[in-house]
Amino acid sequence: MNFKIEDFFDRSYELQINENMFYYSYKFPHNEVCEYLEYIINTPYSEFVAYIQNHIQCNSITSKDIPQFSSFNNCTINICKKLLAVNDPGLQFVEIGKLLLDDVNSRNDVAYRKYGENHSKTAFELGLTQFKESTWYLSCIGYTFLSFDEKSQIAIISRCLLRNKFISRIIGDSLISEVNIVKYMHCLSKSTMTRRKPNIMFLINMCKVQFDNVDSNLLKKIYCEF
Repeated sequence: MNFKIEDFFDRSYELQINENMFYYSYKFPHNEVCEYLEYIINTPYSEFVAYIQNHIQCNSITSKDIPQFSSFNNCTINICKKLLAVNDPGLQFVEIGKLLLDDVNSRNDVAYRKYGENHSKTAFELGLTQFKESTWYLSCIGYTFLSFDEKSQIAIISRCLLRNKFISRIIGDSLISEVNIVKYMHCLSKSTMTRRKPNIMFLINMCKVQFDNVDSNLLKKIYCEF
């Protein structure tokens, strides 16, 4: 198949596969999806950044666009691994929270639900999950994610992050001028901004590593000052 960078940003290929995955009789095209991801991995990061610069959207950013998580592994490797282990039947937030927090500590359903919600939604922003009504499943990327080594997994996630409205605005604007991320977080309270700051800077740094010195000062231009 011939893929183009536009296919990645409009998600047309992924959405078609994802929709078909809801049917039990569907034969998942594992090799084809891996080929698609290989294309994504092997395309220079600078081309993805150039795309968002040329197609930047100035729509309002809402709280759902701003990722939050307690464990990066739990919203990436572990959510894929644990949903695959139970044959990805479609789970709600409480069930996902229990899968991810499978330690000896006992929690109430409110805590499990919040944990499951945060990590399922962040996994969605990273391209790894999808949902139908209130039920969550792996996406075609999530279904094949564990077939790749760690370096390739980070390459996939860093590119998927550029489809996130919040992260793409920060990266795109930072190539023109300094960016205070608070400017894009007015939908949140100051205390929530403070809690989410480490998550955001972690993800921005992950993108920065992919740049191959296109702009070695990128991270210096992005800061959080209240």
